[in-house]
Amino acid sequence: MNIQAWLMACVCVLSAGPAQSDTYDPATQQLSISSITVAGVTYRAVVTVGSVLGFNTGVAGTVDTYDAASNLLTIPRIVVGGVTYTNAKGTVAKVVSASVISPGPTGAMKLFFNAEILGPKAAGDAQINLRSASSTDGFNFTLDPDIWATSDTLSDPVVYRTRGGRWFVAGFSEKEGIRIASHADSPNFATSGFTVAVSKGQVPALLEFDDGLRLYYFGDGGILSAFSKDGSVWTAEAGVRVGTPAGSNLVLIADPAPARRKDGSIVMYFKAAGLPGANPSPYDHMIYRATSTDGLNFTHENKLLLNHASVPQAFNDASGRVGVYFLDFRKFPASKEVIAAVYEQDDFTLTAPQVITFDKLPANTWANDPTPVLMP
Repeated sequence: MNIQAWLMACVCVLSAGPAQSDTYDPATQQLSISSITVAGVTYRAVVTVGSVLGFNTGVAGTVDTYDAASNLLTIPRIVVGGVTYTNAKGTVAKVVSASVISPGPTGAMKLFFNAEILGPKAAGDAQINLRSASSTDGFNFTLDPDIWATSDTLSDPVVYRTRGGRWFVAGFSEKEGIRIASHADSPNFATSGFTVAVSKGQVPALLEFDDGLRLYYFGDGGILSAFSKDGSVWTAEAGVRVGTPAGSNLVLIADPAPARRKDGSIVMYFKAAGLPGANPSPYDHMIYRATSTDGLNFTHENKLLLNHASVPQAFNDASGRVGVYFLDFRKFPASKEVIAAVYEQDDFTLTAPQVITFDKLPANTWANDPTPVLMP
């Protein structure tokens, strides 16, 4: 049985922590693979190596790959006995063990993001364009040609599609607060009129309820909310939805990312920061979550889920699973942050973070503030 057939037959699901580097034990010839995607499914696996076909030649990729037709396994980088090898290629003799990290999203999706032009810009170019990229596996995206909105004052935008098919975009400006626009049948907000929903607030997120839309945002005390029955007129709601939990050393609760689980409950992922003396850089941002049955009263888990992570946004894939896309600062400041994704498993543990890839994204463009949206 080849590795693809063996892996696809394995249905064991483990609670996945942060992704680890691949390791190789020469004594047993066992290679421990931290994350590899085969036929759209992501696994953690241990295999024995058959033949080593080459290393330190060619251009190394960024993720482990396996070609079932040729039984070829490619590892971009691995350290063995203190020596670093790149673009190592070999065959697989046997699969010792494997577990599903992520079964892969179902359904077509778009990832909306702020496309920030780095360096010099042409005359008339805006600093920020709202762009999107499309995917069917949730990790490999192809840039769409569309520019959905252009603005220098639409910070931290979030895009949302209601069950009825109406599109919304919300963002904030320092002068006006949170602004919201909508469009009937597409996310084309270039000519949409924006209205101010909340005069004091930042980093918005939207979630649909039976009787309207709730806007969550960062404000005084943590995550606040406003409600609208028609998506046009918004009323601020009293109280703090998610604040600093008692006994916690967290000093910042911000960047709400709500989604509805299959059981009807609401999970709110959010960014947190630690003690005031900690380094204020995004490298020290963390992602936590809280849950609610009504969207107003949330219970903290008070458990660190993702470290060196910021600006989350959540959605449901076609199977109803909750996925969270965020900025991954694990290699910061040596290299710029990237967008990564995790998915909730049946026991609500998270899959290992996986960095997404963009095809056709210009080299001078930085993708920031991700918003995943399931397409019809």
